[in-house]
Amino acid sequence: MIQKDYIMRMIEQLSVVLTKILFNKETKNYTQALLEIDSAYENLLGFDPDYIKAMSEGEILGMLESNGSIDAEKPIIIAELLREEAEIKELKNGLNDNVLYIFLKSFYIYVEVIIYDSRYKQKEYLKKLDKIVEKIIQYELPNQIQFKLFQYYEIIGCFGKAEDILYELIDLKYPNILFECKSFYLRLLNKSDEELLNGNLPRNEVNEGLDHIDKMSIESADKTNTK
Repeated sequence: MIQKDYIMRMIEQLSVVLTKILFNKETKNYTQALLEIDSAYENLLGFDPDYIKAMSEGEILGMLESNGSIDAEKPIIIAELLREEAEIKELKNGLNDNVLYIFLKSFYIYVEVIIYDSRYKQKEYLKKLDKIVEKIIQYELPNQIQFKLFQYYEIIGCFGKAEDILYELIDLKYPNILFECKSFYLRLLNKSDEELLNGNLPRNEVNEGLDHIDKMSIESADKTNTK
């Protein structure tokens, strides 16, 4: 009960902050909007905003991890604040490299939280992710973001797009990618035919993909053994 009250309190406080940020964005008071974000890092999370901004997405999640688990409320707040910061700076300066980097950090953390805690697989967050994806797919993305994009497409049921990214990552020799591919296809076998068709990856193509990955795994193992 105490934990639930704590979560509700954080969500309510974040909602107040986001309302203030939105007001300042709409009135083009971008400097004040950014100050509201900095205050939120300090008041909601107890973090120095400059410290968070200097950290990578992986470092942020690692900092919030305790005994192998993450309190999902803090990273979702960070993802929200990063997204708001990126949107404000885009309004001021356009989608430059710095703004893109902030969007990527936000995207990575959003996806990680949704995978970890299904409570956040809500339209509210998925709509925000959709908007970020529209921006970032125009660019050549780092491999770890590509992998998060694959996970995002699987989350929203776009299985054909998810598969396309996996094969790009195979070409890039992304770590453990054959295992990830096989796990993906095995998860899809538990979906209904309707879900697979809606995701643009019918069951026969899932089975073909699984066979193909099995063959690739055998070939990869043979090459390793002959070295």
